[in-house]
Amino acid sequence: MTVIWASKVKQLDPVEIGQLFQQGFRGKFRSFGFSAATTQLGCQLLGEYLQQFYRQDLVVSIQGGHLNGCLLLNHGQKALGQRTFLRRLGQTLPWRDRLRLLLFLGLLDQPVPQGTTYVDFVAVTQSQRRQGIGTALLKFCQQHFSRLTLSVVTGNHAAYRLYRQLGFCEKQTQHSQLTQLCFGFREWSEMQWTRLR
Repeated sequence: MTVIWASKVKQLDPVEIGQLFQQGFRGKFRSFGFSAATTQLGCQLLGEYLQQFYRQDLVVSIQGGHLNGCLLLNHGQKALGQRTFLRRLGQTLPWRDRLRLLLFLGLLDQPVPQGTTYVDFVAVTQSQRRQGIGTALLKFCQQHFSRLTLSVVTGNHAAYRLYRQLGFCEKQTQHSQLTQLCFGFREWSEMQWTRLR
């Protein structure tokens, strides 16, 4: 397995990025009421968007020539390529699905203060989970940054344990009735890791 910045990979398949996002957020897509076809199409568009505008913030794991994990970092910068993404959505999805997808992504998006390195998401191919890929992605980031922040759903015990094992500490817990209605979870924890000097 090779963990590397996506910007250093010559051929990066946006479909594979989209499939990883889809697998990582499958339950949330289902809770939000998306059809399988809309989920697949929306994730494919998101994969294209990330590949085109966020390769420098995307860390990927590759094994046997295929993507088996990815992690997206957010540094609190202004979003790139939004017009392109919206235009592609408009060309691909009916207006109701387009609005629902934008609402879905907006609810998942966390505001990130400028200068913070925030792990937006970690996604691993379903068939290869619990094989150290998520750990390798996070350790790669720990080698490149002195502080990382992320959020984890309180009920996701496996992810919470992993983050604790890697030295992340819980900073605060947040609650939302809206996420309970839309995604089936009400509470999530913000966790932070800081390199010891």
